[in-house]
Amino acid sequence: VAGRGDEVLVSAERDVPPSVLRQQVRHIEELAPSHVVIHGMSDTMKTMVEMLSAKGWRDKLFVVLHGATAQWFSEAEFNYAVQCLELARAGKIAKLHVMKPGFDFPGARLYRPMLFNLSPQLPELEALPNADIHADKVLIPGWSGWRKNIQANALAAALSEHVAQVWAFGADLKLPDPAQQKIRIIPFRSREQTFHLMRSAALTMNVSLVDCHPMVQVEAQTLGAMCLRGPLFLDALEEHPYVRATSVPDVNSIVDIRTAVDRALAMSRLERAELAQDYQRASDAVAAQRYREFLEI
Repeated sequence: VAGRGDEVLVSAERDVPPSVLRQQVRHIEELAPSHVVIHGMSDTMKTMVEMLSAKGWRDKLFVVLHGATAQWFSEAEFNYAVQCLELARAGKIAKLHVMKPGFDFPGARLYRPMLFNLSPQLPELEALPNADIHADKVLIPGWSGWRKNIQANALAAALSEHVAQVWAFGADLKLPDPAQQKIRIIPFRSREQTFHLMRSAALTMNVSLVDCHPMVQVEAQTLGAMCLRGPLFLDALEEHPYVRATSVPDVNSIVDIRTAVDRALAMSRLERAELAQDYQRASDAVAAQRYREFLEI
């Protein structure tokens, strides 16, 4: 965080030359930030953090790990979590936050409560129009794999009589007929394309099996697009009307997901947009306050 806030992107590739890492570290030193917030972890990032810590920056280094222990079945996810815990236990960083409520580990310099993700800045996109563009189409912007629960989202939406078409990025998504006839696979092209699809669809769906505070929701809500979710167990705003309107109690239940789809589509587009943006404004206020506490500013 330097002035308005600067971002430094660090490649996760293992073969980044040491000279490039030293250059990045020098760049951070030249920015002279009061705080450095590291989002995510990789072998390269760990090396950079250790380099900065060795230069006396440990009290300015704050790591946020986006992930849940359920994802530790992946060797990469497990290794990244271990790297963060080791950095904290060795005193090479000021604080660590693991973005899943209820996480604990001895000596990890953990920050609680939960950090919320802030709205992205989207100056290039026009304001969401009030009129329906596609009143009977829904978007599933996740990818194939068990965590995002794509098949259940798609089947529930396809079985809703209010949905004419399901847009999805997962090229290998297959459902039993006649549900498959509603599926339209859209090749992923860019972040901006995803935002335009969110604005065009009546509803975005991210009823996932494992999530923390997913940016899919935050991005959709910022655009005024309602986004369905499973229980996130956030520690604030869970009684907001938007949460009651979008949460699915059992993410494995096709009936529960379809009921949430029908409930959302019974609202007008303007009602969905206003509710989503009101919730995101409240969420941003929580996020800002929590980050001030986390960074002690």
